[in-house]
Amino acid sequence: MSNEEGNSPLKKEECQKRILGLEEILVNGEEKIQARFQASIITKIIQSELIEITVRANHSLQNILKRVRGDTIGSSAYQGSCRATLVVHALSSLQGSSFNLVDSLIIVTLHQDRDKFDIDLIAGEDILESNVIKIMYEEELISDEVYQILTDDLYIQSNFQVGDFIVNLAEETKSYMSATERLVARRERFCRVVTERIPSDVNLAEVTRVDDLDGTLRWRDANDHARGGWVEIQGIIKAATTRKSTLKTEKKVGGSLNE
Repeated sequence: MSNEEGNSPLKKEECQKRILGLEEILVNGEEKIQARFQASIITKIIQSELIEITVRANHSLQNILKRVRGDTIGSSAYQGSCRATLVVHALSSLQGSSFNLVDSLIIVTLHQDRDKFDIDLIAGEDILESNVIKIMYEEELISDEVYQILTDDLYIQSNFQVGDFIVNLAEETKSYMSATERLVARRERFCRVVTERIPSDVNLAEVTRVDDLDGTLRWRDANDHARGGWVEIQGIIKAATTRKSTLKTEKKVGGSLNE
């Protein structure tokens, strides 16, 4: 390739677009890391307070109930899992969070004497499971912005599955494209592994794989199964059709584009 070709406006434009795309990906990643950190700190503070309450009560349901209401009347009516649930209710009353939030952050196990209990903390990815995030948002423990960042991927994951038929999202048509824009568009169609949209001459596509890690779908032409590729989820929608898929039901997975 000559120096003139390597320094062409088209080449520079492509490089700039790639840099901007990478920057956006990294900024989004940083925002997600910060949001997850903020939410996890809140849950860990709540968990630590629950542990402190349990230790101060000497791991005794009776002691906690006495702190909450002064007596234990009525508690003997509850056995098994219902009694463990009673522990969660008592802990949430003392700590100040809702029953649903406390119940999603700890596991209670009662001893044979039905009074002493232990709590295990929910950890790892489960601590930021979708239901926990929703509860935290409803209780105003996280902001609208943090909630949106943490639920973006969850929305993507729940929206598409293998066997769905898809088409491009409608977009404004541009009556005029410059020569440079036409060249860039043509180069993108041939060179990009993941495209923003399905080729315009594909009237209907079928989802063959969902990659939840980066929000992309692998598709095949519904009328020509030899033709296919990868597309960004944000650029497509489910097709309004009663056509049935011939693909076997598969779970959505995350993996490389080469799989």
